[in-house]
Amino acid sequence: MSAIKHLIKVNSFEDKIYEVFKDIIGIENKELIKDFLEFYQLKAELIGDVLHISMFFTHKNAFLKIAEHNLETGETKTVIPKDKLIQMIVRENENLIKEAEKNINRSVYIILSIIALITGGIFGYLAYKVIENM
Repeated sequence: MSAIKHLIKVNSFEDKIYEVFKDIIGIENKELIKDFLEFYQLKAELIGDVLHISMFFTHKNAFLKIAEHNLETGETKTVIPKDKLIQMIVRENENLIKEAEKNINRSVYIILSIIALITGGIFGYLAYKVIENM
């Protein structure tokens, strides 16, 4: 029941997860996660007063526990060493950029295909009208 008491103090459960995540990364690496924070897949599990935070890494294809935060004491314990976590986050950022580029290219190909279809239909219709009038 005390876990619920601590969560009531938090405005949003999601905000608490992001706050702990930012604390783990550190203020010196704030720029590293600034543009990607909304794209990370973070999940948390509350067991007693301890919030277990995990992050999905695409290169591992799994959720890995990155931290445990005690809501009563406010202490945060990192599960993965900070240097290794930073390396994994850099790699995750690279994977997110590659995935975004693939999605942009796919969207561009779809848009160009639709434009080509419409243009072909217009030229076909115009050619039909020209031939019909001859």
